[in-house]
Amino acid sequence: MLKQELIIAGCAALLVAFVATFAVYWYIGRTGRQQSEDEIIGGRALSESPKDVARMMKKRGEASDIRIDDLPLKLDSEIQNMSMHGTVSTGKSTLMRKIMKQLRDRGDLVIIYDKGCTFIEDFYDESRDKVLNALDARCPNWDLWEECRTISELENASATLIPASSGEDPFWQGSARTIFAEGAERMRRDEDRSYNKFLRTLLAIQLDQLRTFLAGTPASTLVDGKIEKTAISIRSVLTNYVKAMRYLQGIDRPGREKFTIREWMKGQADKSKNGWLFITSDEQNHESLKPLISLWLSIAATSLLAMGPNRQRRVWFFYDELASLHKLPTLPRIISEARKFGGCFVLGFQSFAQLEEIYGPKAAAALFDLLNTKFFFRSPSAQIAKFVEEDVGETWRKKFSEQTSFGHEQVRDGISFGKEEERVSIVSYSDVQSLNDLQCFVTLPGSYPVVKLTMKYEAMAGFTQEGAIRFRQGEQEKIVDPQSMTEDRHIDLAYALTVYGVQGASERFAIALTGTEGGRKRMASLESTYVTLSRAKEHVQVYTDNLEDWQQQVRQSDGGKTAHDLLHEKSDRESDTGNRLLATASRLDKTALGRRVLAENGLEGETMARFIAAGKKYPSPYVALPVWTRHGKEAGALLTEIRIEDDGMRVVLSEESRLRGGEDAQFTGWPSGMSVLRGGN
Repeated sequence: MLKQELIIAGCAALLVAFVATFAVYWYIGRTGRQQSEDEIIGGRALSESPKDVARMMKKRGEASDIRIDDLPLKLDSEIQNMSMHGTVSTGKSTLMRKIMKQLRDRGDLVIIYDKGCTFIEDFYDESRDKVLNALDARCPNWDLWEECRTISELENASATLIPASSGEDPFWQGSARTIFAEGAERMRRDEDRSYNKFLRTLLAIQLDQLRTFLAGTPASTLVDGKIEKTAISIRSVLTNYVKAMRYLQGIDRPGREKFTIREWMKGQADKSKNGWLFITSDEQNHESLKPLISLWLSIAATSLLAMGPNRQRRVWFFYDELASLHKLPTLPRIISEARKFGGCFVLGFQSFAQLEEIYGPKAAAALFDLLNTKFFFRSPSAQIAKFVEEDVGETWRKKFSEQTSFGHEQVRDGISFGKEEERVSIVSYSDVQSLNDLQCFVTLPGSYPVVKLTMKYEAMAGFTQEGAIRFRQGEQEKIVDPQSMTEDRHIDLAYALTVYGVQGASERFAIALTGTEGGRKRMASLESTYVTLSRAKEHVQVYTDNLEDWQQQVRQSDGGKTAHDLLHEKSDRESDTGNRLLATASRLDKTALGRRVLAENGLEGETMARFIAAGKKYPSPYVALPVWTRHGKEAGALLTEIRIEDDGMRVVLSEESRLRGGEDAQFTGWPSGMSVLRGGN
């Protein structure tokens, strides 16, 4: 008895010793691993997983409904403004497009500076949007005097229209501004005022006539006859900028309703589906239009404050290629106050150096500091990339270090461990230089990691400035102008699509161009026609150069394949194989094993099922059932294995079946009638 107790006690002691030893080793090991790892004690970290950051935001309840692919914005951070920094063709416009698409769905009010007329092609809605471009036929009758109702507002407008030049005497620009503002205020009294009359007065009439026109105003001394040479110089500066307004001549013709940015924005504020304002330009005429475009954008930003405080409202300002504009003097002040009015500014520029050149180093830094969410795309120059490296920030960490010492005496040899504090950049400037297109580093407001984001490219169909339809797919682009097509060559093939169940549908509407002459003759075939139309769901328009010939070609039995045949050749081969298998198989009720299957599974009666005997290709016997598409077209066979169990006493069907047929197979047949195979109810 004592011996047994000693054995038990010894085993218990060994177990305790083992557990204690394991715990000690585990603790020491864990402590050692922790001590050997770098420890972040401050600053930010870098995450290459937008989904991880998204989960972090969701957990904190700070995830916005506006997302850039897998990365949401921080909740309400849009009123803290955004910047998109990077060289040309790196993804800034794509990023803006992703945001704009969501804003259109939300019904937010949006003002867009669209230098290349790219956004207007994708988003313009004639029923509710406005386009400000003096060279665009859609431009409304913008009225300077209704927009600027006081002399102070005219003075603010002149500060944008006639910007100060760095390094030059401000007298000349300041004097030109005074003449413009006072001249516009004096022209307000004229009931027959027009842009033509206003510009002719400022720029073309004799100096003594201009002096008479401005008599009694602060501008009169600037055109005094005693300083005629100075007056001529001032007028030349005025002409250099104000001449942009000559493009407005004609839009104020009688009968056209007047338009102002301020009143339009006020009228849009409470709508659930707000219109958008596109202020556009093009490369050919941009320099001539720049003063006028800058003026409109400045007025739009100032008009936000006239809408009254409302933090729940959202008014978006997208200023892509900000550096292509004149200096907007009120922009920094307005951005700093915009959050109280629901303003969301998204500024895009190629480098911070551009801002410094236009606004000056201090003003550029102050403006950049107001943009809390920043997207940094590739910057190829080392200087600009180093600016990004510094702006993204640093990580402050304790870095593990190991030191080995040696000496003549054995006791002097040893290894020492420790941690040293160091500050390191989150990203290096070479990381910024090596970003691919559509890749960027994102800094978010608050204690979130810097995110390395790779965006997905999304092609969109839109409209050209002339109203033609633009189709894009990958690198390919096609422009179709329906208005130039004759009405008698239009065919509605929506019914054909419904009947034939064309596969691969992904667009609601489609337009197809077909022909029967020259190189387009091959297009007049079933192959071309149905492939072209195969991506439409609801409605298709076909335009052809010869309706009768085209119809005749399409109706020919040897005219080519259908879209289904072309897009699903493999699927159709499977259908043919399954159909041949059914054609050569025996009826299930004509074989002994088949009759057992029917009897023991409660399927007696007439059946369309076939029996496939075991052989080299099919080691087990199978039941083969015909399958059809939703349009009743034969689509192959559904094979179910027959299993003989309990030494031949029981015959059962496998719970899993194998489809030898097309991908569009949806129905199969049992004796009880038609049953849904998949995709039906």
